[in-house]
Amino acid sequence: MGRAVERNERTRKEIANLREQLFSGSSVRESRRAVEQGDNIKILTLVSMIFLPLTFVTVRIPGPACCAGPLPLTRHPLTPAARSLSSASRS
Repeated sequence: MGRAVERNERTRKEIANLREQLFSGSSVRESRRAVEQGDNIKILTLVSMIFLPLTFVTVRIPGPACCAGPLPLTRHPLTPAARSLSSASRS
């Protein structure tokens, strides 16, 4: 009977030890993932710092598209689809 109790205690301690190792391993994995996400956010921030001001600059520079004027409504690419939807909704 004493051997069974000792073996049970040993197994319980081993399980507790394995559980602690599992928790510490998952903590390490989560911290690595957090560091990777931080690096991704840093890259995103740097890219947006470069390209966001460029979009404001290019919007203010007049180009050939702004001088050509708006497309007539009859020549707009979505006009046939809009007409078919409006005729379908009337039916």
